Amino acid sequence: MPHAPRWLSCATQVWAVLNTALAAILSGAFVVYYLTDEGARKSTFGAEIYNFGFSSLKTDPVVTLLASFSCMVTATVLAFASLCLICPGKPGLVKCAIVLLSLGMCCSGGGFLYFANADVKLQGITVYSGSPTFSWGVGQNFGAVINFFFAIINCCAYKSYLLKEQQSAGASYAQNDIEKQQGGVAYQQSSNA
Repeated sequence: MPHAPRWLSCATQVWAVLNTALAAILSGAFVVYYLTDEGARKSTFGAEIYNFGFSSLKTDPVVTLLASFSCMVTATVLAFASLCLICPGKPGLVKCAIVLLSLGMCCSGGGFLYFANADVKLQGITVYSGSPTFSWGVGQNFGAVINFFFAIINCCAYKSYLLKEQQSAGASYAQNDIEKQQGGVAYQQSSNA
């Protein structure tokens, strides 16, 4: 069985690693958006409106934005874990990475809960209801979902290559073993000496 060229292994691994890294970075950028943008941060986690000294008035966290933030943190962690599984180049680990990337893509898609209707509540009473506008953080999530998708495809191609390479190496080893056995008694005597 002929061996596939070495550059093919390198190319499939590079694309799998590149798309996974981009998915991790872009979903991480959306998390950074939630933490750095004052409006998003205050809406997501709640904000103190007025401090009386002995008590304060604070908005409740917006449930849809909190769910979106949680999905994006999970997607980022899954992408970085997948990256660690792809690099060793073992078919079993790459298969696990594909599962994690699929979950990550679902979580990254869940990040679009950002656009759901958000109710800003003050001590349980809705004071504002509406949908957040498009921002650079959400734009990063579009790129993250696309890169998760291509990372899954490239990891499948990489796993397929690794399995073919493994079968080729096994067939080559079996062929060498058969050739040695055809030597018969002479081979066995020389190996026992």
